[in-house]
Amino acid sequence: MGRSPATSHRVALREERNLRVSTAVAMWVAGAATLAGGTLLGATDPGRESLTWALALTGMAMAVVTALVFPRVSMRTLVVLTNVCCAIGGGFIAIGAALTGGAASPFFELFLFTSLYAAYFFSRRSLALHLLLYAAAVLTVVLLEPADDAGHTAARLLIIGAGALAIGTVISWHRGRLLEAEARARRQALRDPLTGLHNLRSLRAEVEATPLDGGAALLLLDVDNFKGVNSHFGHTGADRLLTALGQELTAAAGDGACVARIGGDEFVVLVRDHDADRLQALIAGCEEAAGRARAATGLPGPDLTASVGTAAWPRDGDDLSALLDAADRDMLARKHASRRGRVDTALGALAARPHAGHQRTLTAVEQAPAPVPSGRVASWLRSRPSRTLAGTAGWWTAALAITAVLVLSRGELAAPVMVAGCALFALSAGALLLPFGARYGDRAYLVSDVCAFGGLVLSVALTGGTTSPLLPFVLVPTAINAYFADARQAVIQLVAGILVIATPLLYAMPAERVDYSVRFLALVTTAAILTLVIARNRAELDRAQRQADEQALTDPLTLLPNRRAFSRRLATALADASHETGATVCAAIIDLDNFKRVNDRHGHAAGDLLLRSIGQELERVVREEDTVARVGGDEFAIVAPGTGLDTGRALGERCVAAVEDVARRLGFSACGVSATVGFALYRRDAMTADDLLTAADTALLRAKDAGKRRVAHPERAAA
Repeated sequence: MGRSPATSHRVALREERNLRVSTAVAMWVAGAATLAGGTLLGATDPGRESLTWALALTGMAMAVVTALVFPRVSMRTLVVLTNVCCAIGGGFIAIGAALTGGAASPFFELFLFTSLYAAYFFSRRSLALHLLLYAAAVLTVVLLEPADDAGHTAARLLIIGAGALAIGTVISWHRGRLLEAEARARRQALRDPLTGLHNLRSLRAEVEATPLDGGAALLLLDVDNFKGVNSHFGHTGADRLLTALGQELTAAAGDGACVARIGGDEFVVLVRDHDADRLQALIAGCEEAAGRARAATGLPGPDLTASVGTAAWPRDGDDLSALLDAADRDMLARKHASRRGRVDTALGALAARPHAGHQRTLTAVEQAPAPVPSGRVASWLRSRPSRTLAGTAGWWTAALAITAVLVLSRGELAAPVMVAGCALFALSAGALLLPFGARYGDRAYLVSDVCAFGGLVLSVALTGGTTSPLLPFVLVPTAINAYFADARQAVIQLVAGILVIATPLLYAMPAERVDYSVRFLALVTTAAILTLVIARNRAELDRAQRQADEQALTDPLTLLPNRRAFSRRLATALADASHETGATVCAAIIDLDNFKRVNDRHGHAAGDLLLRSIGQELERVVREEDTVARVGGDEFAIVAPGTGLDTGRALGERCVAAVEDVARRLGFSACGVSATVGFALYRRDAMTADDLLTAADTALLRAKDAGKRRVAHPERAAA
C-alpha cells in the first residue's frame, strides 16, 4: 500500500532548541548564584569556603559553555548534551549540599528545578533515570554526612522527593497531552479532508524532508469529464467516487510512493525509484484505477477514464513546482491528442441517478471514535478538567506529606494535634475541589489557592519554620497556576509563594535567619524560574497549536476555510440557531460551470489563479458573519446564519454574478465559466446538518438540469 500522511511524513514535534538551551543556562546560573550567596552569608561549613567558591565558579563556567556551544550543535547532539548537562547538574547540587551542611543542607531544594527540566524536555524513560540518579546523589550525601535530627531530615528529603515527582508527573503528563493535540492537528493539516490522502502542503513537506534525486518521477492524473459525475450523481456521489479513486491509486502506486489529492479531481503520485518499464506500468495502473473506483462505489454507468501526465527529475525540472508544471503540460497534451478516441462523453449520456443507499454527504461533524468502555468512577474522573485533577493531586500529596512529617518527627513537634488537623484539612480540600472545580471554575480555584498558601504558612510554622520540611510544597501551587492560569494570575501566585517562603523570617531568631538564607535563595530562585519556564513554554505550545489548527482548517490554495472547517462552522451555527425560536441558517453549495475548460485550455496554473480570485470575491460579497469555504476542486460552500428564503436567493445571485465578474476580469469568459448555486434553510428544509447539505445538493442538481447559471432552492428553481 502507498504511504499515508500519518506514516510517510513524520510530523516533527517542537524542538524548542532556544528554550532548551536558555533554560539549561538559567539552571547553572541559579545554582552558582545560590551557592555563592550562601557562602557570602556564612552558611557554608567552616573551612570549606574555598571549595564552595570553586564550585560556584564552575557553575558559572558551565553556564557560559552551555550558552556558547549548545546552540551550534545538531538537535540530536543537543538532546544528548542536555541529558548529560542535567545529570552533571544533579552532581553539582549534591556536591553543593555536601559543602553546605550535608544531610541538613538547604541546597537539596534545587533538585526540584532539575527535575522540572528533565520532566519538560526529556522522555519519560529519561525522566525516570534522572530521578533515580538524583535520589542516589541525595542518599550518598546523607550517608556520608548524616544529620543530627534523622527524623526531621528524612521527612524533609521525603517532601523534596515527593515534590519533584509531583511536578515531574504533572508537567510531563500535561505537556504530553498538548504535544499529542499539536501532532494531531498537524497530521490533519497534511491530509486531504475528503480522501485522507496527502494534500499539496503535505506533498511539499515530503519533498522538503527527502529531496528529489535520480529515479524520482511525478504522475499527474486528471479524471476525464468528472463534471458529469457531479451533474448526474450530485456531490454526494462524486465525493464517494473520489474517495474510492484515492484508495485505488494508493493500491496501484504500491509501497514507497506518495499519493496526494491536489485539486478537485486531480491526483499526484510521486515515486522515488522509477525506470521506464515501471513508469509505463504505473501509468496504466493509474488509468485503470479510475474504472475500478467507479465499480467500487456501485454507481451505475460505464467506467471513468483518466488522463495521466508524467515528469522526471531532473530532466523535466529540479524542484516540485517545475515537475508539477511539466506533468501538467504532458497531461494536457495527452488529453488533447486522445480526446476523440476516448470515451470522454460516456457519463454525459447517463440518465440514471445513484441509489440513495450509495450517497455520501459532506459530513457535518467529523465522526468521533467510539468511547472506550470503562467504569463510572474512571469516566467521571476523565471528565474533570486537567486543572482540577492537578489541584486535587496537589492537595492530597500535601496531606500525605504532612502526615509523613507527623509520623517521622517522633513526637518532637510542638503541636501534633494541629499538624494532624492541617493534614485532614488538605485531604478535605482536595476532595472538595474534585467536584466543585469543574462546576465553579476560577472561583473554586481562587478559593483553593488562598487556602493552599494560608495552609502552608500555618503548616510551615507548626513544623519547624526555617527548617520545616514542608517549605518546598510552595512550588506545587505555583507550578500548577503557572501552567493553567493566565500570565497575570501566574505572577500573583508567584508573589504569594515568595511571601510564604519569607514568612519564617518574621519569627526566626537572627542565627536561624542566616542559616535559612541559602534555603530561601534556593526556593525563591526555583519558584521564579519554575514560573517563567512553565508560563513561557505553555504560551509557545498554545501558539504552535493554534497555528497547526489554522493549517488543518485552511485550504492551502485559496486560504479559505476547508471542508473540515466548513463542517464545524455549520454545526456551530445550527447549534446556536436551535436555542432561538424561529432562527434560520442558510447552507449554500456553489458549483463552477465549465471550470475544466480553463484547466484544459490554459493549464492548471491558470485554474488555480481563477479559484483564488473567486474565493476572494465570494468573501467580499457575503456578510462578515457568513463563512465561505472551499469544499472541493471547483466547489465552494457558504454558511449564512439568520438568512431566509429571499435573502438566501439574493446571496446566491450575488455569488453567481461574482464568479462571472472574476472570469471576465481574468480573460476566461470564452471558456464559459459561470456558477450554479443550490441552497437550503435550517428548519424549513432540514433539521440536521447532513440533511441540510443533501437538500442544498438536490437543489443544485435541479438548477444544473434547468440550464446552469441559476440559483435553486429545494422547492423550486429560479432563473
